[in-house]
Formats: sequence, structure tokens, C-alpha cells
Amino acid sequence: MLLGLFSLLAACEAKDDVESLRGEEKGAEEAASEASAENTETAPKTLPELRLAPTPTPVAPQMLTVDGRPTSFADLVEKVRPSVVNIYTSALGVTQQGRQQFNPFDDFDLYGVPPDRVTQALGTGFVISLDGYILTNNHVIDRASRIKVRFFDEREATAELVGSDPNTDIALIKIEPIKDLVALPLSDSSHLRVGDWVVAIGNPLGLTNTVTAGIVSARGRTNVPLGGKISYMDFIQTDASINPGNSGGPLINLRGEVVGINTAISREGQGIGFAIPSNMAKDILPQLMTSGHVVRSYIGLWPKALLPEVAAELGLESGKGAVVDRVIPGGPAHVGGIQNGDIVLSFDGQEIDSEKTLRWLAQTAGVGRVIAVEVLRDGKREVMSLVTDEVPQ
Repeated sequence: MLLGLFSLLAACEAKDDVESLRGEEKGAEEAASEASAENTETAPKTLPELRLAPTPTPVAPQMLTVDGRPTSFADLVEKVRPSVVNIYTSALGVTQQGRQQFNPFDDFDLYGVPPDRVTQALGTGFVISLDGYILTNNHVIDRASRIKVRFFDEREATAELVGSDPNTDIALIKIEPIKDLVALPLSDSSHLRVGDWVVAIGNPLGLTNTVTAGIVSARGRTNVPLGGKISYMDFIQTDASINPGNSGGPLINLRGEVVGINTAISREGQGIGFAIPSNMAKDILPQLMTSGHVVRSYIGLWPKALLPEVAAELGLESGKGAVVDRVIPGGPAHVGGIQNGDIVLSFDGQEIDSEKTLRWLAQTAGVGRVIAVEVLRDGKREVMSLVTDEVPQ
């Protein structure tokens, strides 16, 4: 199935892709300029648009292999490397003790966070728009007073923070557009399969533009012990070698598309790394772009774990469902008819395997959405509807 990718990559040179993308950008800019000239006095102000790199039509990846393994990733790396940047940040008076107060990864190493009295930090990012927008991790730029990026060809630029979301550890920064800027497309990470080859590019230990390869070890990791108040969900697990400095770097599929953002490595397990799915980044980008932060949704209930013995008595599989421990009066769940003691089996069509999953889905559902919630009450399954609200201040 992987046969022939390098033939395809050789025939589709990165230069042609970039020139084609620039041509589309230039044509759009000229048309926008003409329209603006005709309507200078009447045209209303609009928010800036984030013009992401187009995602190619999905095709089965092909690559010359020996015993099922790719013979080389060289053409792929040459294509995507110009889009990856090293990120250098400076912060004043930040100590390790201070970082522990907001570090959500107690059991994991966040790539590139120095241990004591941090005045400088090192990380990675990647260009997603020819306008100069760059994705990275929130912890890479958190509390930074200055952000500088360096490209593969040694060019440097100063970046400004556009928006960040500590709950997903995603940040969006921006530089002024420069010549020959190359943007990486964000893939649909739901198409990723366990066993797929992936490539990580980053700045580990200050060694710029380091490339490692591996496979997707697991998807949808929902109970990773990352600590903190927020239950981080839906991580991609990979065995691609990742080290300090890789934070915010792209996890690439064999088509040269971003499937994840590298985030954390386990201190206890060798060869275990985690990445934020690209779909999560795409979901929050509009809010980061327009307001600089992400508004979380709220359903007004507190779930707790469903004990295995209780699940057995109810005829449910162990680990399925979450018990409603408390319903907030007047909240969305209360208005929708959900009661204390209900067992939530699914939320918005997604099966609930733990109370953490329910919390995460409730927070990321979006504000003002009508959500179908399947519950088990008195031995009978019922489907309720609720309208999500914004998290109260």
C-alpha cells in the first residue's frame, strides 16, 4: 500500500506547490484590493481572516518499502522543513516554583522548559498561513516577554502572541510575512490510524531541525495522568523519539500534513510521547484568532466515576458511563431534565467511558449547541436534550 510514494514526491516538487499557493494568494489579494478601492467609504470593518494552507484531497500514501518499512523520509522532510521554526522566548523572574503552579503536566516532561529560574526557553512551532501565523504550545510562550523565531535557512523574525489556550496547551503567534514563506496544511486527524508512520521535526536540546520517525502507537488517549485541574483528552500517542525542545513541533504524516502538535513525554516510559490532534487545533483557531482566548462550554452538572460493581449490577460494561453526582439548579442539564443519579452513556453521539471524558466533551462542545445526552435511569435508557451555555465567570 505504501509502494511508490517517493516517485510521487519526486514528481511533485515542493517548489511547484509553493509557487502555486503563492499564485492563488496573489490573485486573492489583487481582487481584494480592487474591491476595497471601490468601497472605501462604505465597506464595514471585518476581523482578519486566517488563511490556512489548503489540505490536499486525501490519497493513499505510497512509499518504497523494505519489509514494510519506508526506505527514506528525505523527500518528505525536504518538503516540510522550511515551515518549521525554532522558538526562543524570554521571561522575567519566572522560577520553577512559579511554573509548577500552572504546569498541567506533573508526571510528564514538557519539551523545552528549563528546570530553574527560567529566563529563556526553547521550543518549536510551524507556519500554518502565508500571513505569518505559527502554531506552537502554550507552555512554550507562556509569560514570555519576547518571542523570536528562526527558520531553517537561519532567517529570524520577532513574533507577537495572537492567542493561547492553556486547557489544550495550544498557542497562536504571528510574524510579519516574509519572502518564500511555506505553510503546512492541517490534516483531518480523525483519519489517523494506529500503526501509521509519522515524522516529528523539532529543536530537541537546542539541536535545530532534528527529524525522528515512528508510528502512531494509540489514538484518543483519554486517561493520561497529566495532572492539573483540567482533564486533557484525546492525545495521539507515538513512539517517534521526542526530546526537550520539541514542544510545539509538528507531527507529520507521509503526505506532509500536520496530524498533531508534539506536547509531552513520559518520564517513566521510554519511547512514549504525546501529541495534540490537529483537529483540536482547528477547532479553537477561530477563537484564538478573533478574541485571543477560548470560551468553554458549560452544561451544569458534576459527574463521578461509575464503580465496576455498580456497572455489573446494571448490566453495563465495566468502564462505560459516568454518574451524575450533582445537577446545578437552572443550568443546562437541569433545564434539559437530567437528574442526580442518572448514568450518562453518551454525549453528542460519543460514548462515555469515564467521568473525565464527559467533563472534556462538555467543555469543548461549544456554546449554544443543542446536545443529545443518553442516560440510564431506573433501568431504562432515555435521550435528553440540553443547550450548552458559556462557563460562568
